[in-house]
Amino acid sequence: MTIELLRKLIKNNIDINEGDIFTAIIGLNPSQGARSPLLWNAVFKKHVPSLKMHAFDVEKEKLNDLLSLLDSIPNFVGGAIAAPYKEKVYDFLKNNVDQEVNLIKSVNSLSKRDNKLHGHNTDGKASLFSFKKNFGNILKKKILILGYGGVGKSVAAYFSKELGNYNKINIITSQDVKSNNFNFFKKDSLLDLLPEIDILINCTSVGWSTKENESPIDISSMKLLRKNTLVFDVIYQPKKTKFLKFCEDLGLSYINGQE
Repeated sequence: MTIELLRKLIKNNIDINEGDIFTAIIGLNPSQGARSPLLWNAVFKKHVPSLKMHAFDVEKEKLNDLLSLLDSIPNFVGGAIAAPYKEKVYDFLKNNVDQEVNLIKSVNSLSKRDNKLHGHNTDGKASLFSFKKNFGNILKKKILILGYGGVGKSVAAYFSKELGNYNKINIITSQDVKSNNFNFFKKDSLLDLLPEIDILINCTSVGWSTKENESPIDISSMKLLRKNTLVFDVIYQPKKTKFLKFCEDLGLSYINGQE
C-alpha cells in the first residue's frame, strides 16, 4: 500500500516494490536528465546491490505530502534534492538540519537520523574541501563570492565558518539582502573589490547551460586581480568555462567544480 501512495504523488513511473530499500532524487523533473541516479547506482551496484536510487518528479503542491510519506517509510534511507525545491525542503524539515544549513536555508540532500528525515547541504561542504585540497588554508584571506543563490549561500556559509572572525566574506548579488554574517554589494562595486581580494569564487550559473559562452566578469575587469589571486568556478560542465579561460590567459591559478 505504501508504494501505491508513492506512485500517486510522483509524475513519472518508478520501479519500486514493497519492501525495497531505496534512495531518490526529488525535484520537478529529475527523471529527464539528473546525473545522480547514474552515479549512485553505479556505486550501489558494486557495494550495496540491494540499494537503488530513483528519480521522483513531483509537483510543488504534492511535495510536502511526498516528504511526509518518505519520512514515515523505514526503507527510504535518504537521497538528493533537485531544483526548485531546496528551500521548500528546508522549510519542511524545520530544525532537522545540519547547523550550517540554518544559515543557508537550503537543503540538497537527505538522510535518516533516528528514523526521521534530516537535511544537509553538500554544495558548500564539498566546495570548501576541494578548495583546501588544491590551495590550502583560507584563514585570514579576503574572499569575494559572485552570486547568492542556493549554491552561493552554501559556499558562503561553509567558507565563512572556516574563516571564523578574521574576515567577513564579500558577496556580489542582485538581491536586496541584509545580514550580519556577510558584506553584500551590487555589481557596480565589483571594480573596487577586485584589486583587494585573495580568493574569487563564481557561484552564478553564468558559464553553464544556455550561458556557456558568457563569463560573469569580462577579461578587462579581471586584469584588476592580483597575480596571486586564487579563482574557483564551481561549475563543472563545461570543465573550462569562459571565465576560467580568462584566468588561464591572465596566468591566474584556478580550479573548477569537477572535484
